[in-house]
Amino acid sequence: MSYPPQPGQYGPQQGWGPQQPPQDGSQDFWRQVAGGTGGPQPPYPPQPPKKSNTGLIIGLAAGGAALVLVVVVILVFALNGGRDDNQAGGETGGGTSPTTSKTRPTTTSSETGSGIEVGDCVALSVQSGGSLTEEPCGSADSDYEIVEVKSGEDKNGCPDNYSNTYSGDTYCMVLDVVVGDCLTGYSEDDSVLPLKEECASPAAVDQVTKVDTNPTAEQVCKPEEGWYSFQDPPFTACFADKKPA
Repeated sequence: MSYPPQPGQYGPQQGWGPQQPPQDGSQDFWRQVAGGTGGPQPPYPPQPPKKSNTGLIIGLAAGGAALVLVVVVILVFALNGGRDDNQAGGETGGGTSPTTSKTRPTTTSSETGSGIEVGDCVALSVQSGGSLTEEPCGSADSDYEIVEVKSGEDKNGCPDNYSNTYSGDTYCMVLDVVVGDCLTGYSEDDSVLPLKEECASPAAVDQVTKVDTNPTAEQVCKPEEGWYSFQDPPFTACFADKKPA
């Protein structure tokens, strides 16, 4: 035997070929078996389309995202719910504004509502006192140095010094003068305060001749001179008539 078999070596093959009835069978039997007249067989019925899972996947993803968002919101609310952020001007609780109060500093002997303190020098506008204007000590515009400040207005609150009431406080003062300064005329009335004036001014009557820290004027000033003496701090200013220009 040779390989592959040569054509026609064993003669034509007999058998059941496609759409070929058996030689000894009836046509009716063939029709029943073959399902027809022997023509081409009908094609297979079309398969129903497969359902897509895309919509299901998108729905699940959207639901998962919504669930995550809800969890985040709950966590944020839980974290911030316990905080009590009371800022100035904000609302708390039932919506009422918190009351804000300041503690006002107590006025002491060196601090006043006018801002003038012990050690400052001031100018008076009139001899009867009243408003005070802070000026550099030793300047031509300065009349007095503040040595004590008392709360409340009490014209008799400074027995050893001149006093002036202003802005609800009492200021105890001593003259801020040096030798050569000119003053308004002396008055025995304690409510009339001497003020510095330009020596060329007609209002200038007296002129300072001596200043000393000894409060005993009789030991400091000449018999013919007048004086202003203070006990606290100890200070004496002697004066005489203004010298002619």
